[in-house]
Parts: sequence; structure tokens; C-alpha cells
Amino acid sequence: MMTSNATVASAYATRFRTHLVRNLTYLCTQIEQATTTLPEALRHQALHTLSYALAVPPKDLPTIWPVTRKLVLLLAPQMEQAGHRYDWIPYLERTILICIEQQDLPMAAECHLQLGLLYRLLSEFQSAEAELSSSTALFKQVDDKGGAARALNELAWLAHLQRHYGTAERYIKQALTLLADDDPERAMSYRVQGMLATSQQQWQVAEKHHSLALALFQANGDQRRIAWGLQNLAYAYHQQGKYAQALNLYSQAESILRQQGDLYHLAIVLFNQGYCYARCDEAQKALNCYREAEQLFEKLNDKVHKAKLYTEIGLLAFAQAFYQVAEQTFRQSADLFSALDDEVWHINALDGLAMTYLAQQKYKPVRAVLEQAQQLLAVIDRNEYYNILCQSVQRHWEQLLRLEGEIDPIKVTGA
Repeated sequence: MMTSNATVASAYATRFRTHLVRNLTYLCTQIEQATTTLPEALRHQALHTLSYALAVPPKDLPTIWPVTRKLVLLLAPQMEQAGHRYDWIPYLERTILICIEQQDLPMAAECHLQLGLLYRLLSEFQSAEAELSSSTALFKQVDDKGGAARALNELAWLAHLQRHYGTAERYIKQALTLLADDDPERAMSYRVQGMLATSQQQWQVAEKHHSLALALFQANGDQRRIAWGLQNLAYAYHQQGKYAQALNLYSQAESILRQQGDLYHLAIVLFNQGYCYARCDEAQKALNCYREAEQLFEKLNDKVHKAKLYTEIGLLAFAQAFYQVAEQTFRQSADLFSALDDEVWHINALDGLAMTYLAQQKYKPVRAVLEQAQQLLAVIDRNEYYNILCQSVQRHWEQLLRLEGEIDPIKVTGA
């Protein structure tokens, strides 16, 4: 008996949908059962299957959409945690387009939130802010207070990274008004408040907020976030000279994050652990931490933390009189901060470079670097770092001019 091409095509399409739904369901189950990061083979299989699911014709979407959106939701934290960035972004962008077709606003809000998080981790702050703002608006539109609070907390974290402290405070206040007193998400608000106190060098206030955040993380049993809380509290401790307590907490956080496979936060812990070792005059331990953190930041394409790390490696090398290493890393730091349009940290790195040139009696490049720093000082906002930078640049000008035998140092505006 002969069958029409249309009948054959219809039967094939039905079998394909059935097979696709079966695979999607299987992958969701496997991911739900995973205790830490996904095995590489499972992640590849999930992405391969998802690429088919996100490309089906519109008429087939209603059949597969529920399990497709579930797979995206399960994969999103796994992909972020394992360090996937640019390779995961297109999947989220395609999912948002389908959400629009399906009128699935809650899922669109979640995908915008995940994109904002990824762009923030990539130091692409404008894109991050746009995605997180879209997420906040959509969560509010569907009356999801918890989702809106999550997006607001991310916006606050983003603002604090850019030193927009007043903006960060406003976002936190908005988030807290949306959350019940026992909501675990309040810990993320306390976490940002702790960082805002850190930016003002209010270490005891920072300790208080980070202790509150850690207690909530622990009560909720989220190992990954417990590690975040441990490392933030450790930072508050070591800034108060409580080095033994800080190193103990850093060690706990490092152990958890290695087990969880959280590469980004592991790099942050190693960076701060190295900084603490440097303060304890344990240079080799500090350098070991810094170099592993550098490899991770490079892998994750995290330009902001890599730039800050190079400044710290420069300071460590300078203290050990390894001036060529210091010169190289201060220059790397300055170039990265320049590309990021972060004038404050750019000036700081240039000042370190000038200090290193002075130690090597390289007077001509010192003058060029200090002139560049002076030009940047003239245009930056007078924030909490301004006077410190002015004074340090002025001190290095005076040192240069004394060494050159000149009398009147060039004045730097401010103090």
C-alpha cells in the first residue's frame, strides 16, 4: 500500500518529538540527581539536545516547551558555576525569544537574570545592567516578589562593583521590602551590605552583615553560598588583623568550592587568601594562591579581578625586590583597567609602576607614567580613594625630582 509523502513526514515528525521529549526528560532527571558539577559528557549531551529543542518549528513548541524550559532552568546554574560564559549566552538569548512567542514571562525574567549574571562575570557591566533591569521589570509584571528581589540584589552587587554605592543601597532597600523576614534571599542583601561597609573600610560593620548572611546561608544548607559567606567574613577578619581566623575561614571556603566546582568563587577565595598570606609576610604561599587565581580568571575571562590581581602581584614582587616582575604586572594591571575605563584603579596601577621604575632608577619612564596619572587625577570623581592617590602620586613626583636634583616639585591638585 502506498503512503503519501505528507503522511510519512508527519509520522517522522511525531517520532522525532517523542524521542526529543524522552531525551529532554532523561537529561532533566540526570541533572537533578547530580550532586556537584555535571560530568563533561552529560553537559555536552544536554547542550546538544537543547540545541534541537530550541530550534523546533513553532507548531511543535507547545509539546516540548515544558520540559525544554525545565532543562534550561536546571542547566543555567550548572553552566555558570562551571565557568561557561560566551558559549552559554546564545542558548539563553534563544530561550528568551521563545518565551516571547509562548508568552512565558516568568521564564523570560529568569533568563534575563541569568544573562545579567553572566555579563557581570564577564565585566561587561552595561549589558549586565540592561539584562538585570529587564529581569526586574518582568518579575514585577508577573508579581514575583522573590524573583524581583533576586534581580535587585544582583543589580546592587553590580553597582557596588562599579563603586556606585548610593545606587547599590537603593536596590538593597527595594529588595528587602519584597522579602519576608525568614526568606533566605535576605542573605544576598546582607552580603551586598557587607561589601558596601567594606568599601568604606567599616570592618566591624562588614563583619556584622557577613555574619548575618553566613548564618542564613548555613540555615538554608546551600554549600556554595555558605562558602561565599565564609570567604566574605574571612575578608572582614583579615582587614582587622585577625589573620589566623581569616585563613581558617578561607581554607574552609576553598575546600567547599573545590568540591562544588565553583571556579569563579574559588578564584576569588584564592585571591583574597593570597592577599592575607602577603599581609602575614608569607610571600611564597601568597604567590601560589595568586598564580592559581590568575589561571582561573584567565579561563573565565574575568578582566576586573585579573586586573586587581596583577596589582597585588606587583606589590608582592616589589616587596621582594623582584622589580622586573613588578614592572610587568603593574603594566598589565594598568592596561586592563584602562580598557575597562576604571580611572581610579588605573591610576593606582600607574602609581605602582612609577614606584617600580623609581626603585630601578628609570627616571624617564617614571616621569611619563606620573604625568599620565596626573592627567587622570584631574578628571576622576573625588571619591574615597582620591586623596590617597593624590598623596601617593605627589610623593613619587617629589622622590623623582629629588633624585634628578630639581628643587620645586610639580604640584598635584588635591590633598
